[in-house]
Amino acid sequence: MGTSRHLLVAAALLALLAALGVGQAALGRAAGAQGGAGQVPRFEVDPTWPAVPDTVNMGEVTSVAVDRQDHVWILHRPESGPAVLEFDAAGRYLMYVADFNSRVVVVERRTLAILDAFGSEGDAPGQFRGIHHLAADASGNLYVAESNPGSRVQKFVYRGLGAASGSVAD
Repeated sequence: MGTSRHLLVAAALLALLAALGVGQAALGRAAGAQGGAGQVPRFEVDPTWPAVPDTVNMGEVTSVAVDRQDHVWILHRPESGPAVLEFDAAGRYLMYVADFNSRVVVVERRTLAILDAFGSEGDAPGQFRGIHHLAADASGNLYVAESNPGSRVQKFVYRGLGAASGSVAD
């Protein structure tokens, strides 16, 4: 089994563990409602989830989150390319936003073309030092967490679609 397959299985297992942790109370209530004194939830792995495109090589997975639309966001450490991947509940690849320590790069999900980028290295608002994690909320706002030396989280408010900033070639 190749490294990509191992990483895919690891990502699926991490997603399962996250679902177990987040949904434990709900599952307990559901089991109780089904008259299940002494019964426990049962699970089986879905080896086809997620459908990672051939153009994406999953790196070390560091976290997984599920938003209100049941989209699954995976943060991983690739050698190059996107660090954040988004999948719908069925495991279909939706999009990603990539980080390169001092810029956030928006990439077209089907062609992998870089569409836009923003940010630069620094400590001012909108600048970054050591991007470590990206997250989006249900309104489309983007949160960028910086590790050492940045040690902060910045919120970027979604303002809709518009022209690219022109900073892609930086």
